[in-house]
Amino acid sequence: MTPQPGSYPGLTRRTLLVSAVAAAGTAFAGNGSATAAPALALRSGSNTLNADFAWARKRALDWVQTGKPGTIPSYWAGLTNRPAFYSRDVAHQMLGAHLLGLDAENISMLKVFATSATERRRWYPLWAFQFDGGIYRTDYKSDDNFVREVPAVFELTEKGVRQYLWTGNRAYVDDAALWKYYTNSVTYFIGAHDDNRNGVADEDGTGKIFQGVASYNENGEGLLEAGDGIASQYQALLAYSIAQQARGDEAGAQASARKAANLRAHFEKNWWSASANRYIRGFTKAGARTNFGKENSWFLPMKGLTAPGPRTDAYLDFVHKSVSDLPPFNIEAYTYLPETFFRWGRVDQAWKWFRYVADSRAAYPEVSYTTIGNIAEGLLGIEPNAPASALSTVPQLPSAVPWLELDHVPLGAHDLAVRHDGNKTSALTHHAGPRPLAWTAQFAGRYESVLVNGQRQPAKVSVVEGRTLSSVTITVAPGAKATAAV
Repeated sequence: MTPQPGSYPGLTRRTLLVSAVAAAGTAFAGNGSATAAPALALRSGSNTLNADFAWARKRALDWVQTGKPGTIPSYWAGLTNRPAFYSRDVAHQMLGAHLLGLDAENISMLKVFATSATERRRWYPLWAFQFDGGIYRTDYKSDDNFVREVPAVFELTEKGVRQYLWTGNRAYVDDAALWKYYTNSVTYFIGAHDDNRNGVADEDGTGKIFQGVASYNENGEGLLEAGDGIASQYQALLAYSIAQQARGDEAGAQASARKAANLRAHFEKNWWSASANRYIRGFTKAGARTNFGKENSWFLPMKGLTAPGPRTDAYLDFVHKSVSDLPPFNIEAYTYLPETFFRWGRVDQAWKWFRYVADSRAAYPEVSYTTIGNIAEGLLGIEPNAPASALSTVPQLPSAVPWLELDHVPLGAHDLAVRHDGNKTSALTHHAGPRPLAWTAQFAGRYESVLVNGQRQPAKVSVVEGRTLSSVTITVAPGAKATAAV
């Protein structure tokens, strides 16, 4: 079975693997840091979105702890009354942090988690750390008694490799501590947490976070296997394949991609309920659970584990309706919803939840960081591949945002501006960079040609996760601007 694209819409996982390695000899070899670059800026036809960005940028940067006495490079990632950074939160804030120039902070904190995942702790990283890099004791009593949740193990691997694609920083795939962590997360960790030997990481079903739980949803339900766990495991395997390919291990990369494909096949076969006509979101000792479970429900489509087609379409409707019908719950959970729907091209639903999160103006750090991230990867549809000096875009603007430009987007050593006017016209300005960029301008729908800098070029039509896209790849030299329209 051929592995499906993961969290990289518009560029298949296979394309990323090949192009990243092909560029290995010439890719930016520095640390990819954007800290000295011009500040990220946004302009749009929506005063509301302009205000969202201004608030989120300031609020996110206010949480930076770097430079304060006794701190490591870090930012606040967790409850505002807990001076610490948490694994779940860091994984979800890394994209926004990178866009704001916080690359040193991202890799610093990731390494702290990586080195904490020991055999004694059954390969779990610790849940939270102080800003000096020490253990945050609220969530740790001993190596047998600390907060731990299965999805975080895999998300740290996924998001670490994702930062390699955004920054081109080879430390994300070459650093010994990070590489050991990635490897252990998809090997020893799964082996130590797979009681029924079906290849899916599980927990004991106590529902007690200090003993280990299978899901991010801390409702004490007692899941043995959870949707957010298996979905995050799937993405970690795909990310590990990319990292192996970047390190020159073609055979290993193919083996990991096969493991991801096999896991997805297992899911489609064993996590579907014919009686409920719906995906299963987890298993307790009493059996399968098909009702709504927040994270262990929406992570299934958010991570691309569900297959394109009627099942996923119906499940996305189920998630949207279920969240809409519930009374308000913790804002952190809502921050995942925009990317869940943007991933599948459901712009109106994604925008509804983007607005809900942004309108909250909640101090919780994940709110501001993910607002920035969802502008870049959601509304603008940016898909990075810095090691290959490449990116793709697909406009996903709701009617409330007639045009949008994000300026000084850091992609490796490149400084870019990405603009969409509606969903049929795009522009890329390559302010500066060490070499030309390959920009794949994509548009939803089937078109025979794309107007590139005023000249018609044949369009390549592909289907990505059930969505028809028409695209053309344009070489954009440093200092140049290119436009594409359908």
